[in-house]
Amino acid sequence: MLVTLKRVLTRTHTTRTHKRLFWGSSGPQVFTEDKVFPFSKEDTFLVLASVDKYQEFLPWCFGSKVLNFANREAEVLLTLGNESMKQDQKAIVSFEKPSKVGISMVDNPDSPLKSFDLKWELQEVAPNKTNVKLHLSYDFRSSLHQMMAGSIFQNLQKTLVSDFEKQCKKVLPKE
Repeated sequence: MLVTLKRVLTRTHTTRTHKRLFWGSSGPQVFTEDKVFPFSKEDTFLVLASVDKYQEFLPWCFGSKVLNFANREAEVLLTLGNESMKQDQKAIVSFEKPSKVGISMVDNPDSPLKSFDLKWELQEVAPNKTNVKLHLSYDFRSSLHQMMAGSIFQNLQKTLVSDFEKQCKKVLPKE
């Protein structure tokens, strides 16, 4: 009886895992990264708020266009992908000057991503020194996509912070 019960439990568990593995989402992945930049909070915020320059420092972004701007939010169209495949994706960029910028993808049934959110928090830690904290959360529509992209997305938060720092060094005056 105990052996039969173990087989049933194992079989049920395997079936659930198999089903979730290929069809269901495994849930959102959440990462944070922070680093102190040698720039003022206000200057760092201005670089983050320059939506039209996102292709210069966001990985896989080939273009960005503001469609609508109201209050502290912009509806933008981002062209994302790689050299062989690009897709337009709407996003909402929210601003809390001078300390926060958020980028949230608008749901798109044609995208393998169910959700993708970036939140940048800026905190001045000394004159001309700002702690930049990135919160990254994403969820694929299926675990298969999650598995396939897992290694690519695994260090995305480090790449985002590093590329953003390079952009700041490129466009901001040295203090």
